[in-house]
Amino acid sequence: MLGKKFDSLTIWGLVLLGELFWSPLLLTDLGASLSYLLTLVLLFEKSRSNFKLNVKLNLFSLPLVLYTTYQWNVWTAFYAFLVTPLFEYLLLPLTLVGVFVPLFSRDLALVLQLFSDFFSFLAKIPGTVVFGKPPLWLVVFWLGALFYIQISRKKMRYYWLLAGTYLLCFLVIHFPLTDEVVYFDVGQGDCTLIDRLAKNEVVLIDTGGKVHFKQKDWQKKRHEVTSGETIVANYLLSKGIAQIDRLYLTHQDADHVGNFPSLSKVIKIKKIIVPAGMEKLPSFKRRLAHSANRQQDVLPVTDKNSFNDPDLKLLHPFRAGQGTNADSLVLWLAFGDMQCLFTGDLDRTNELKVLAKYPNLHVDILKTGHHGSKTASDPTFVQKIKPQLAVISAGRNNRYGHPDPLTLKTLAHQKIPYLLTARDGMIKLKKEAGQVKVWYFKQISQ
Repeated sequence: MLGKKFDSLTIWGLVLLGELFWSPLLLTDLGASLSYLLTLVLLFEKSRSNFKLNVKLNLFSLPLVLYTTYQWNVWTAFYAFLVTPLFEYLLLPLTLVGVFVPLFSRDLALVLQLFSDFFSFLAKIPGTVVFGKPPLWLVVFWLGALFYIQISRKKMRYYWLLAGTYLLCFLVIHFPLTDEVVYFDVGQGDCTLIDRLAKNEVVLIDTGGKVHFKQKDWQKKRHEVTSGETIVANYLLSKGIAQIDRLYLTHQDADHVGNFPSLSKVIKIKKIIVPAGMEKLPSFKRRLAHSANRQQDVLPVTDKNSFNDPDLKLLHPFRAGQGTNADSLVLWLAFGDMQCLFTGDLDRTNELKVLAKYPNLHVDILKTGHHGSKTASDPTFVQKIKPQLAVISAGRNNRYGHPDPLTLKTLAHQKIPYLLTARDGMIKLKKEAGQVKVWYFKQISQ
């Protein structure tokens, strides 16, 4: 018996080494890592109980699933227990009959479709818990502890200890000790997260998006995974965030709002705030129709609207418009001892109008308008608000030449350093112990 176990383990190890030699990043894929892990568990499994085996496989898969997808469906174990006998005793035999007896293939296909619809229905039953991303060292600890429990005599004691570490990790992720502002690197687009503990509120300014030029019909029908899903939603889920309280869409351009529909299907959005007039545009209505939100969730605003939030003020637009660059929402944020300004794609003329209405406006961090284009960041405007740092969101090697040399010259003339998402990636402001620090690839002291 021991010889057979040793032989099986040796084969498992040799196959894994061979796969790693051929593809060194193999185990970064969730499917591959789960396959090898659960196969190893089966090699040491002695129990003949399908129920116990199913529970054990789910326990071992949980750390890797949380680390990769940041969420877990509480019905997973039940579904797995249900699917195994159905597949083994019903679905597989029906499939084989359909292959070898073509006379029944059409009827059997209908039966299989009914099962597919049934499992699709089960998938829609609420039960997904957004856990967040645990640290890698804790994932390793959980897996090591599970293997140790298999040889321990006091299993229940260690299972309770394991449950305690899961609960503690969940609480740390969902109740962090730091506020943060995140300028996402979404390519040639714009998206900023404001996560404040005191307000217990998550705010997102724009969603990023891809500008699509003329497309053929087959391209329009093809589903394309957006940066709203791969970057923004994944980051939010990794932080245990499943809901956005307020989404500000600064104006109509696709590179600011294009990811809104796909993002809304992953992260719940309670309220969508747009510049007055934009809610009437056909392009916005189409996006809203493809989203998980409805018209009643949309609030068109001007600077006269108040959200009773002294730390996040709306400064523009002054009147209803068409959702163009000139109508962009302008937001002022007090973050710790710093003031931040977000101007969407506001043009120079309207920057000066904002300055005229708010002559005492001062900020520490300026999100430069229109991705650093020369149509924004008027020298007078920049000089008056006196930022200590500029953040520019632009794509690598973008076709527009952003940031424009004229904008960089304006910043250089006034000795304002800048960070660029195309060069520095995601940029964070983190408030720790009352002080705000700026992070990107490496920390910059403030």
